[in-house]
Amino acid sequence: MGCFGSGGALLQKHDRDSQKVAYKESFTINDFGAMDVYKDPVTDRRKASKKGRLDLIIDEDTGDYRTVRLADGVDVHPQSVMQTYYKDGIILTDDTFEAIRERAKIS
Repeated sequence: MGCFGSGGALLQKHDRDSQKVAYKESFTINDFGAMDVYKDPVTDRRKASKKGRLDLIIDEDTGDYRTVRLADGVDVHPQSVMQTYYKDGIILTDDTFEAIRERAKIS
């Protein structure tokens, strides 16, 4: 199953346009099996989206964040900077509000 949503009226009326960000599904498992989900509009190739199971790493050469596609059978890239906080109905972390505030200060 694949789904994702984000409310546009959250956070003082900021939306994907004012934040210059959009959330899109890139992979799903449904009654037809596992499949990539993406868009590639012929009218504007710049709007093509990434497809497949993705992870986020820091490029060793440049120090920049980079999105990479995961290979079949791999759940997490060895250099992943992502952390799972919630899975299968279980909260996996016990962060304090102060710890979250400190993490938010990091630029």
